[in-house]
Amino acid sequence: MYAAEHSDWELHAFCRHHDRKVWLKGPYYEAIRTESWEAVETVRVAMKRAWSTDRVFLQTHITGYEESVCFSAYEGELLGQAYMCKRDLTHEGKTWAGAVTEVAEDFVRPLRKIVKSLRGQGAPNSKWSAT
Repeated sequence: MYAAEHSDWELHAFCRHHDRKVWLKGPYYEAIRTESWEAVETVRVAMKRAWSTDRVFLQTHITGYEESVCFSAYEGELLGQAYMCKRDLTHEGKTWAGAVTEVAEDFVRPLRKIVKSLRGQGAPNSKWSAT
């Protein structure tokens, strides 16, 4: 990912390097695919206005399956986890269909260690915070 706060020259070079097929991403969620410099400029201004921040990002488009692991944790203990492979996406990049299954144990072991090591980290008055 590339922070959109860089100069226009640097952002334009990033877009050219990736054949202008990039996503602009909001600071917490939202992603819009662009295929021209004009679209990048338009979306960047709209996102900055919508989020009231300059913290928007550029990411190159990568073809392939999108996969996610979601989990819950409390006080450093992993409570549960699920794996999802996104099978069909809308034009906006939103998940339309997917397969949800168990997370492989060889993934769960290091996840459990990470959760335990981050115990008590995060925002004030919270036990867990991840972005």
